[in-house]
Amino acid sequence: MVAAGEWDGVRRLYKRWNGTFPTGLLGEVRGILRENDIEHRTRDLRAKPEGNRNWTLKLPFELRYYQREAIDTCKRTQRGVISLPTASGKTVAFSVLIGELSVAPTIVYVPNRLLLHQTSKDIARFLRDVDGKTMEIGRVGDGICEIRDVTVMTIQTAITAYNMAYDRNKGTVRRLSKSEITKDGNAPYKKKRRNVEDEEDEDLGFVNENKVAIKHLIESARMVVCDECHRAASFLYQEILKRSKAAFYRFAFSGTPWREDNTGLLITASFGRVTYQRSHSELIREGFLSRPYVIMADVPKSCIPRATMDTYRDVVKHCIIDCDARNKLIAAVANQVNLLGPTLMLVHEIPHGRTLEKMVPGSKFICAKTSKTEQNQAIHDLLTGKLPVLIATPVGDEGLDLVQLKVLILCHAGRSSGRLKQRVGRTSRIHEGKDYSLIVDFRDRNEYLASQGRNREKTFLDEEEWVVVRVTPEGWRSLTV
Repeated sequence: MVAAGEWDGVRRLYKRWNGTFPTGLLGEVRGILRENDIEHRTRDLRAKPEGNRNWTLKLPFELRYYQREAIDTCKRTQRGVISLPTASGKTVAFSVLIGELSVAPTIVYVPNRLLLHQTSKDIARFLRDVDGKTMEIGRVGDGICEIRDVTVMTIQTAITAYNMAYDRNKGTVRRLSKSEITKDGNAPYKKKRRNVEDEEDEDLGFVNENKVAIKHLIESARMVVCDECHRAASFLYQEILKRSKAAFYRFAFSGTPWREDNTGLLITASFGRVTYQRSHSELIREGFLSRPYVIMADVPKSCIPRATMDTYRDVVKHCIIDCDARNKLIAAVANQVNLLGPTLMLVHEIPHGRTLEKMVPGSKFICAKTSKTEQNQAIHDLLTGKLPVLIATPVGDEGLDLVQLKVLILCHAGRSSGRLKQRVGRTSRIHEGKDYSLIVDFRDRNEYLASQGRNREKTFLDEEEWVVVRVTPEGWRSLTV
């Protein structure tokens, strides 16, 4: 029973009080009307923006055929979701799309600070202004407010401009009080579960003095591009996307545009249907991506603790973070496979990363608390061969450009098949001397973790061109690199 005035948890896309629904659902609604033989007419009253800039492009390479097809599809449909696997060159595709449509203002929404800087730098590589000079791409986020014709913006900055913040406990957005918006960014919404790094914290205090300009940009943008759009079903994105009413062109890009929580219709509502897609296996067969070899390693039988585990947090603590036998297996694997090339170990929690750093000789652990300078140096050392093994939390792994990465060890892979595919995809970029990648995952024995492992194995097997092998703990002794 829901008390009067309380939200019942249902997200409704049809507004009964005025008979409206998001334009991205037009195709779904027309399909329902046709199925029920209901006559209807469609009138598009939107004003299509003409190209108000004469941008040009400078590409140091020829577009791949699927990039060209995706761009042409976007120009024809004027909105939609583009599904291209990680490492296939999505940023190149939407950069060219922005240049060819030449509509300002344009916003590219990204989920974190790493992508804020990386995406703006990548777009600037290709776009040229009317004089043929490198375009200055705006950035809004990470303490920066530089608004230009094309601006990359973090979604956290966007929501803060409307005096709202993401509530991690409830998975919704909430209104901020006046005392919570401060210039030093010390707001309560920065708090998170201790030692867990699912999301990146960003100092958003600078938004207060730039709020009017940021809101004007959001509401006047004629084109919106959403990178990593699988996140666009969240309350955080939905609150912002519905405010960009002037955006005639709406495009979303992701390697995994589906949602395991059945909220994909919200992405459709904001951008329309998937209009173009290519799978990871297709691009492997065509020689654009390297083939991943996945090893599912069974953890030792001793990894079933006797401790009482009443919650999932207890399970993670006793069966993963503090499980000595499991950690010894991970360390043994890392010491063996790092001979193949640059090796990245992903952990979910800070204590786990620090434990493994002590167990893997020559390794380096970084997390959100690590300074940017130290993070960048660690990544540089990994890719240049100075550092054999880098251990990191998931913060920033969405968008990391690690072309030379050869080995990925998933120390705590979790439940999300979408995130799993993205992580594997980041190892698939073809590079000189690299024609394959190695992924190591672990099959746990606890019933909850074992169920997650089976689901991940199914995700691996769903890709026809991925090679999956199961190995026992003893089996590592017979493997050679």
